Amino acid sequence: AQLEDNREAEIIEAVRCTTVPELLKSEGHSFIDIIKIDIEGAEKELLTQPNEWIFKADVICIELHDRIIGGCTQAFERATQGRINSKLDGEKFISLKVANLT
Repeated sequence: AQLEDNREAEIIEAVRCTTVPELLKSEGHSFIDIIKIDIEGAEKELLTQPNEWIFKADVICIELHDRIIGGCTQAFERATQGRINSKLDGEKFISLKVANLT
């Protein structure tokens, strides 16, 4: 993917990644109280993958880096439909699970 904020940037290193479902499984959990996501533009890829884990999270705190990779905010909005979402300062957003009161 081409970086929006620095078109001269080059990839200098590959890093090992894990998915949220893999992380839940490896830690033996079925839900998330709070998850903080700050992955410098990779949130677009994260949020466009199968994302059932989103509704297992009570609170998602995320930084959306559209300046690095365009479309991060749109991917977030699509992936979190049905949740309570708020924009905070700058790139920061919060998404809250809607309580089931029945």
